[in-house]
Amino acid sequence: MSFFNTLRHLLPRAKAWQLTIDSTLRQFISGLASSFDAVKDFIMDVFDDLWPSSTRELTAWEDQFGLGHEGTTAERRSRLDAAWSSTGGQSPSYLQTRLRDAGFDVYVYDWFDDPYTTTKTPTDNPGYSIVNLIREVRTSFYVYCSTHTTKATCGSAEATCGRVSDNVITQKAYDQSTIPVANYEYVNYIAGPAFPERALVKSSRRQEFEIMVLRYFPQYQWTIALVDFWGVNDLTTATYVSNSVATLAVVDPVDIKWKPLGDRAYILDASTGKVYQYDAGTAWSISSLDESTVGSFTLTTQNATPKAVFFNYNGTKMYMVGDTAPASVFQYTLSTPWDITTATYDTVSLNVSTEDTSPEALNISHDGSVLSILGLTNTSIYQYAMSTPWDLSTASLDGSGTNVSGADATPTGFDFSLDGGTLYLIGQTNDTVKKYTLTTAWDVSAGLTLEADTVDVSSETGTPEGVTFIPDGTKLHICGGTADKIYQYNIED
Repeated sequence: MSFFNTLRHLLPRAKAWQLTIDSTLRQFISGLASSFDAVKDFIMDVFDDLWPSSTRELTAWEDQFGLGHEGTTAERRSRLDAAWSSTGGQSPSYLQTRLRDAGFDVYVYDWFDDPYTTTKTPTDNPGYSIVNLIREVRTSFYVYCSTHTTKATCGSAEATCGRVSDNVITQKAYDQSTIPVANYEYVNYIAGPAFPERALVKSSRRQEFEIMVLRYFPQYQWTIALVDFWGVNDLTTATYVSNSVATLAVVDPVDIKWKPLGDRAYILDASTGKVYQYDAGTAWSISSLDESTVGSFTLTTQNATPKAVFFNYNGTKMYMVGDTAPASVFQYTLSTPWDITTATYDTVSLNVSTEDTSPEALNISHDGSVLSILGLTNTSIYQYAMSTPWDLSTASLDGSGTNVSGADATPTGFDFSLDGGTLYLIGQTNDTVKKYTLTTAWDVSAGLTLEADTVDVSSETGTPEGVTFIPDGTKLHICGGTADKIYQYNIED
């Protein structure tokens, strides 16, 4: 029975209280009844709120389990159901399942899980392949540590992980060698599908990811995450912050790259043909580069006019493109990861002059399988498939090139978001950063959509060269070429 009838029977029977059609009293009683009906319906369906698959209080449930609110309702319910049904176990496979069920494309590794060895410390078996790879990436990961009462120093004997009671999360440049040897067995790794390939996590879900790591991972183990937090943000929110290079050894900067955590920058100087490295006092900050930490490597032995450089995910490989005939891409090995002074030429190159005689920039997909070249002569991007990731000797042209003159008639630099779904391009006709959305990640030939949001850099430089976004999309760096500057812009998350 409707509450309207209930309330009507409670009224006096006098004529003045009759509920004639469209009377003010009838409208009042109808409104009052609808409120009671809503309360009744809510109470009648409250049983549905007991289950993640049917609850009407989805946001409240997600907050209870430390989950974010991103995605469709179906995706959110799926993540919630995975957290709700989680039961026991702390093996790498269990931890991996929990994170993947929550929508994180990551993998979990236990470094000493090897059927061919019983050693528990890397020093016992220096030839162990995963240990060697760990050493290569030892200064480029996040370490999650906490204790019940105080914040522990990452790598210290008293540091424990996985205690969600205080959610202490520590990020720092980290050297695995500082872990006591006796505790090497107490380390878990979160990485990409092929260790130590870096995994991708959206920056908008970073807090949710880190809380899950602390909640599920064993409290007695260190957890090292080889993860890049990425994002694509609205370029119209970009604000110019600062510029630097005047006090450094660089005269004509045309490209800049960073270590994964932003604690070191690599700048290509067209005037000397060298790539320089500088440590950053503040992550990703141009103004904090320390000139006393300079190191360099000469590229002109391979090509007289190097135009851009690129590094693989763990800093063991570097690639350079130059436009002195024949325009080519060259591959180098760094014997000490991320230390440019230890670079040696691999005697491996790729001639790209058939596609374009004036390549301006290069980029490689996150998994090392797609090499992209920006050509100035034909204002196009050419892509090459590497059948063996990061091995330039296996590269072959894939397609005929995609014209990008719609963004700028003189393109001089480009960059991809870490997921390969967004392409940023800059040129010297418009002096503006433009943004394309890709139909298929990393494949420019599959379709590009030019977006409306841009960054006008003409007030800072009229000769923009390289363009580089940090992984989470909140900072942008533009090389000013002959302006002797690199410009930094902040972008709202």
